[in-house]
Amino acid sequence: MNVKNDNISKLQFDEFLRAIGISKNDTFSLLLGAGCSINSDIPSAEDCIWEWKRDIYKTNNPSVLGWIDNYKNKKSQTIIQNWLDNQGIYPEKNTKEEYSFYAYKCYPIDEHRRQYFEKICSGKTPSIGYKTIPILAKSGMLDSVWTTNLDDLIITACAGKGIQAIEISLDTVQRINQRTQNRKELPVIKLHGDFKYGELKNTEKELLNQDECFRRKLIDYIQDKHLTVIGYSGRDASLMDTLKEAYSKKGGGILYWCGYGEYINAEVENLITIAKQNGRNAFYIPTNGFDSTLRKIAQIVVEENNSLNKELIGLHLTNNDKETFTPFDLNPERVNKVLKSNIFRIEFPDEVFVFDVNIQNKPWKYVDEKVLERLDISAVPYNK
Repeated sequence: MNVKNDNISKLQFDEFLRAIGISKNDTFSLLLGAGCSINSDIPSAEDCIWEWKRDIYKTNNPSVLGWIDNYKNKKSQTIIQNWLDNQGIYPEKNTKEEYSFYAYKCYPIDEHRRQYFEKICSGKTPSIGYKTIPILAKSGMLDSVWTTNLDDLIITACAGKGIQAIEISLDTVQRINQRTQNRKELPVIKLHGDFKYGELKNTEKELLNQDECFRRKLIDYIQDKHLTVIGYSGRDASLMDTLKEAYSKKGGGILYWCGYGEYINAEVENLITIAKQNGRNAFYIPTNGFDSTLRKIAQIVVEENNSLNKELIGLHLTNNDKETFTPFDLNPERVNKVLKSNIFRIEFPDEVFVFDVNIQNKPWKYVDEKVLERLDISAVPYNK
């Protein structure tokens, strides 16, 4: 459920950047979700759900045509979802139970779920947002990273950058209490486990309770440290319960929940309300995504540090992520001839009709002949 609530505590992005700038000598933690890894070519949680739905549909309908493989296609999604709904045993579309339900339904054997996440996470290259993390750690601002993701993008981004990422997952949870943190170390706490070695948390039963050690440590961490959440929808009830408990206690740490766009879902809205009711500062910040947000945070934090600022500029020069930059040019070539031959006033259609028709001859030729005299109609063959 998505709602728009203008009464909730909200910071506009420029206000958020100024808040970061004035408090950059404070200590911050990051909480990252699946949305952070999309530009590193790792499927989002929603994409995983649709892939699982598609595979369940295909194995129950072996004669289905190959075009159903494109689970991002709206027509494919409609056919798959209609079939699932008709079975009467699957959760409603877009409910928070979908992720854990379909993860288990598609791969009920633990080892196969591990292999699935290994397949989608292995060999990926960190986007520029991840590459700013060691810079933020070296600035002294970033104290730890908590993540629901299973990938190694933070570890890879920190390698050779003067920061040692200390990976802490379900099978190495003792590390979180058994060592003194060095200033050149960055704890990376994987809340849902590690597909390479340890157990995972993906199903409803597995996600029901966070490891108690993780739970208590997170609550302690954010009592006096600011927490910035990015790329996380609040889908995990256990983690959200932990955050609610943390922000029900007195403390000076501020919660900055960076969402994508203006809309805030009910779970996040509830968390911010609980924090405010208990005297804690908590805000929702509309952003354009993980990479853009981390890059701009880093610019604010290191602008007065020459060496780190040069390192950040170097990231822009070697950046291979999906952001593109067009240089400004005050001397464009003459374009009058192009304008005369290529500018047409157009209107997009108000309606589009899709229907089956039996065409015996070549379909493109047939359609061209039928609409030859009608300039107000555009028609193209589509499947049948």
